Amino acid sequence: APGRKRRRILPALACCLGFSQGCGLCFYVAAGSYFSRRLGDERFFVRQCALFYIPPMLVTLAQLFFDAHYNSKFGIGNLRHVIRFRIMMSSTAMACVFALLGGVEAASDAGIGPMVLGIGASLGCCAAMLLGTCSMFFGAVDPKLVPIVIIGQTAAGIYTNAVARVMRFEPGCHADKASAFFYVAAGTVMVCTVAFHVCHRCRLMDDTYRLHESLLETSLLRSNISSGTPTPTSQRSGSPMQAAHSDGSPTPTSQSGGSLTPMSRVGSPRCDFVASDHAGQQQHSDGARHARLYMGFPPLCWAMALCQTLAIAMNMSLTPLSNQIAHGEYFLGQEVVLVKLLADFVGRSSFFMVPKPHVGTEAYFRSARGHSVMVCLLQICRVPFWVAVYSWASGSTWPSFLAAEAVLLWLVWLPLISAGAFSSSWCTVLAVTAAPEGSKQKAPLLMSLSVYAGFSSGIVIAMLTR
Repeated sequence: APGRKRRRILPALACCLGFSQGCGLCFYVAAGSYFSRRLGDERFFVRQCALFYIPPMLVTLAQLFFDAHYNSKFGIGNLRHVIRFRIMMSSTAMACVFALLGGVEAASDAGIGPMVLGIGASLGCCAAMLLGTCSMFFGAVDPKLVPIVIIGQTAAGIYTNAVARVMRFEPGCHADKASAFFYVAAGTVMVCTVAFHVCHRCRLMDDTYRLHESLLETSLLRSNISSGTPTPTSQRSGSPMQAAHSDGSPTPTSQSGGSLTPMSRVGSPRCDFVASDHAGQQQHSDGARHARLYMGFPPLCWAMALCQTLAIAMNMSLTPLSNQIAHGEYFLGQEVVLVKLLADFVGRSSFFMVPKPHVGTEAYFRSARGHSVMVCLLQICRVPFWVAVYSWASGSTWPSFLAAEAVLLWLVWLPLISAGAFSSSWCTVLAVTAAPEGSKQKAPLLMSLSVYAGFSSGIVIAMLTR
């Protein structure tokens, strides 16, 4: 019964933390047209997005290169506390920044533009740290938990739509109403933070923590064996491997007589809820070790990272131009942003209808390689929609059919954005599935980095558009 409860809590917690991170994105982005109208500058939203999305790319890059180092530095015994600190710190900081934004909005009239931009940069960095940590934490358990994090993020877009419409938060509304909108965001993020803390205190994530401790110990063993030095961390009485056999039972061995690594002891009490997934990958893990790797990842992982960057860049190159897509109508500009948040949820949720890809299968369209071809074809199908909307935002008259609001929002904009979100989730699962066992923890961070690379590329395109 406890095992079943832990299996059920992981998807719910992944969605909850993704929802918390999504609130940080969606509430701030939904206020773009409000601030543009208040400051009388339709290009202000472009600068908002630039400072909100580009600096966090450096945060994700730092996580990719330094998280593993600090995990090893603090040791296996402290790994769960390190992970909890990163999640709690980033989530709590987001709530505080939203509360600060609400206070600034209520108390200040002059000079609010630079303060909004600075707060947005801080908020974006906290959101990036939370997304990277959650992707690493859940992605090592099951690749499909990462899209659940993202679907929680996009569900926050539905929630933002509802809050904005109920509170009548719109361009031109009173500053007190805008402050209340941001205070709701701060409270929501704190509720999700408390939910994570309760799960931690109730020890509902112990199996997941032990899995990460096993992965870290395996990594340390391999690095020390290759360097010819002993592994003091694994020799401590508190290490996961010794704790599992402190009663004097022998360490399990493989059929060839060698000692099994923590990941290969399928059915152990530490990580039995992920045993089936790793057992299915055991047959091709030896071949993956001999595959050509670049910085620890096979070419398919890098191809999916590039494909996701393209998908996100196509979406993000248009979102900051919402006021230009609306041709200066701030109310329509806000609708463009709100429908974008809705379309993200549609795309991310519909992805779960796709069968799970497999590495090593002979059925081409069930294999990771076959799925990668299909996701690339989906990107090609999005190009005509993107060209039409971008041309309309740039002032071209040939896509005049977009002058009809219903056509723009529901027949072009919604399919374009939802297909991008759909393919982004698809790329993430393919990359994590294709990653070798030693890179399972870092693969979600690689994909988070590609997300922010897409954000940055799209915003550069938006900034160059006049």
